[in-house]
Amino acid sequence: MSYWGGWRRQHQEFRRRIKQHRNQLRRDTEFFDGHLLYVTELRWTDPFDAEPPVDFVVLSIGLAHSGTAVRCTPDAHAEWLAVGLDHLDAVAAATDRAAIARERHEVEAEKLGNRLLWWRMRDVDRDWRRALEAYRAEVAAADEAYRPTRAAVGQRIAAEREESERRLAQERAHTDERRGRARELAALPLWGVLVTGRGPGAEVTVHRHDVAPLSPLPTDTQPHRWEEAEPLTGFALEPAVRALRETGASVRWEGAATAAVEEEFGHTLQTWWEDLFPQSDLFRPPRPRGSSSTYTGTGHHSSHGAGGFSCASVH
Repeated sequence: MSYWGGWRRQHQEFRRRIKQHRNQLRRDTEFFDGHLLYVTELRWTDPFDAEPPVDFVVLSIGLAHSGTAVRCTPDAHAEWLAVGLDHLDAVAAATDRAAIARERHEVEAEKLGNRLLWWRMRDVDRDWRRALEAYRAEVAAADEAYRPTRAAVGQRIAAEREESERRLAQERAHTDERRGRARELAALPLWGVLVTGRGPGAEVTVHRHDVAPLSPLPTDTQPHRWEEAEPLTGFALEPAVRALRETGASVRWEGAATAAVEEEFGHTLQTWWEDLFPQSDLFRPPRPRGSSSTYTGTGHHSSHGAGGFSCASVH
């Protein structure tokens, strides 16, 4: 009995896995059109000590687990699952028949071994070999019947991957084109900076020399070291604004200048700025130094009114 002792446990595990996979495929029948489905290989092993071991595979195709993404029609999804369930049933039935034959072989072998009727073992072994060959043929036929479905799913996965790569390449191209426009606009000398107040309470107004402001610009301004170089390019504007913010000043973008950038660039002012200067924290929420420090600002939307666009940071 010790020679055969492990196969029963393997067969019970085999049956457990079959039941588990069958339940998974039935759960997969929940389908929402237009959603991505995920394909996962459910694997289990031949319980009859094959050399090399025979692995069985059925495809779980549903919403509730991770795996390889795929899109398909409801009809295709239903067909794939139905064929998968048929495959499971065929393999399970063949395995159960082989398990009965192996049980019979084990019982007969024990009887004959005890009586030393060794010549009768040839017939018993022959019957088991034939049962095993029949089992192999049945599972091979089941695998062959399931092969077109696996191929169809594989083709759909490949198509989905190709489409995903195409979309990614298109997104990269759009991003490159957008950043190119951002650099072209930033190369133009358009910008001016006005500073009112002093120290941490100062305010920086960023405006454009080529655009009439929505309301009068500040006149009680303080001199700064960039005014002689105006109008500044966008590339020269960034270090100027950064240096002024480091003194504790807040920054306000004049509304007409903001509107002009967004019209010319086709995206928000924040997108234009961060395409050019991805390390800049100009439009990020301020981070007060201590618990007593509070600061508010509107860093994620623009206003084309007189107030313009404000963003502030404390350093």
